[in-house]
Order: sequence, then C-alpha cells, then structure tokens
Amino acid sequence: MLVQHFIEKFSKNKNLSITDDAIFLLKNYSWRGNIRELENTIHRVVLLAKGNIVDTIHLPPEIKTPDNRLPDSLISLENMERIHIKKVLEATSDFKETAKILKIDLATLWRKRKKYSI
Repeated sequence: MLVQHFIEKFSKNKNLSITDDAIFLLKNYSWRGNIRELENTIHRVVLLAKGNIVDTIHLPPEIKTPDNRLPDSLISLENMERIHIKKVLEATSDFKETAKILKIDLATLWRKRKKYSI
C-alpha cells in the first residue's frame, strides 16, 4: 500500500503501475531507512520509469541483490531457497499446490516455512 501511495504521490498525472517482480524485490529488501528510504526509492523509480510500468530494471542495484553483500549469482543456497519458496507461495492458492510445484512433501514445506519465518 505504501509503494502505491508513493507512486501516486510522485507520478503526478502519469498512470503508473508496478510489476509483481518489482513488488517482490521491494518486499524482500531490508529497509534500514524505513519509510523514508522507501519513499526516496520510489521517487527515484518514478523518475526513471519511461512508460507506464515500473519494473525491476528501474530499481537500485542494492534492492535487486537479495544478499546485500553479494551479486545475484553468488547468494547462499539457503537464501535462494527462501526467496524461491516465498515466490511460489505468493503465486499459488494453497500449501498443497506449493508443495507439489516445489516437489517436496507438505511437512517439508511446513518445516522450511518455519525455518525461514515465511
């Protein structure tokens, strides 16, 4: 809701929408500066967006990198698994379907959700 609020605030009369991938990255970023950092980021993103869609290419590199110390190709397996499970959970309607897509047992999904606080 905050992202949409800031998009509307900074886009003036442009009718901007944001992709699900961009929202996913924004949700998974550790916002050290809290709302002020988010507001500044969205302001920058709105300025960079050429068309009517805000996508991942408009986001700063630190948001696109899940582990803020390493590039995408060098994140830990555990972090990659957490991100992937979250993405599949958001795309499915229930845990049974998620477990089927991930090709793991429902109990394993439950343990991983608990482990990663998802």
